[in-house]
Amino acid sequence: MTEERDFRISANSLLTKSEGYIYNEIDDEIVILNVNKGTYYNLSKVGSDIWILLEKPHTFIQIVNYLTSKYAVELDRCINETSEYLEHLLKDGLIKIKNEETGV
Repeated sequence: MTEERDFRISANSLLTKSEGYIYNEIDDEIVILNVNKGTYYNLSKVGSDIWILLEKPHTFIQIVNYLTSKYAVELDRCINETSEYLEHLLKDGLIKIKNEETGV
């Protein structure tokens, strides 16, 4: 029996990009390519901002704080939509939760 992973991200989850992806900015959007799987993703402006931010590890709350300072969005809405978006990226393997103790 296959067990489905729980991708719940907490306020202090330290997030970073996964390896194995190349990307390019086209206009205000980013296109990401997984060269091993041949899959690609087209990110919106906000998604592109998050992707660039994750060049270095950031906690979920740091990402939310950045977005609420840059965009006119209510905190609750930002938390909900950012959590949903990041969990999607995590499930697809584009980002990972970094373990602070091991650095992995």
